[in-house]
Amino acid sequence: MVETDHQQIQVELPTQPEFVRLVRLIVAGIGNSMRFNVDELEDLKLAVGEACYQVLQSTSGERARLRIVARLKVDGLEIELFTTHESDDEEGLYAFPGLELTDRRLGLTLMKQIVDEISFTSNSRSTSLKIFKRRRAAASRTRSAAGATGASRARPSDPAPPGCG
Repeated sequence: MVETDHQQIQVELPTQPEFVRLVRLIVAGIGNSMRFNVDELEDLKLAVGEACYQVLQSTSGERARLRIVARLKVDGLEIELFTTHESDDEEGLYAFPGLELTDRRLGLTLMKQIVDEISFTSNSRSTSLKIFKRRRAAASRTRSAAGATGASRARPSDPAPPGCG
């Protein structure tokens, strides 16, 4: 379980679509270690897969690499996907090029529905997409555990177990 906001995991991969599945598995493993429930893990995998495809659509050049940074937070998981690309376009900061394309809009809409925060930047040299997924079950799990602990305590009026009195 994460106790501080200082834990971070980084992975760097080639910018090829075949590696998206690996990224999803890595994120699922991290989420599982953070005790996300099954539904939250599925949401994370779906969002990260979509995020990868969004970032990869903006990537060009043989030397391009996809860097994934997972920041383990007390209340959730932040995933940043970052890639550099080769381009002669010097226009500066802009939202993802071609955002008007239907598949791109659908991917972003889907991500907005299943993660708590999303932000992205792109310019002529790099693209970054950051998502944050809050652990919803953590609060209810804590309350359930506290209730179970309280219910299992012996009351003063309960007789002592045999051999203890």
